[in-house]
Amino acid sequence: MRERRQYVRLSEALKIVYKIVNPPPDGQSGSFTENISGGGIRFAVKQRLKRGLVLSLEIYLPGFVEPIVATGEVVWVHRKEDLELPYSVGIKFITIDLVDRGKILSYIRQKIVENKSPEISWID
Repeated sequence: MRERRQYVRLSEALKIVYKIVNPPPDGQSGSFTENISGGGIRFAVKQRLKRGLVLSLEIYLPGFVEPIVATGEVVWVHRKEDLELPYSVGIKFITIDLVDRGKILSYIRQKIVENKSPEISWID
């Protein structure tokens, strides 16, 4: 069977700040990624976010001074066992600068080469 996923996904905890753009924001929140790829991210949240919400994102990659800035859409929400952060959300990037996407892909490639993260899989 042919693999349909476009990007390699790296399981790694990276700092992220997000704000709901649509509907209008009520402040911003922080979390850590559960995984990241060139096409999107997964992270844990306190409140249940609805599918279709648009978020502004700041993703902090080690080795870079400025965060990766993107917007993304909530494409799925799953309940977790964690009481502090009970939901996991999947975000598909809507807008991301090509240079910033390149930084994410380079970071993932570096981790693969270093073999510091065995948790690598494919994601759309």
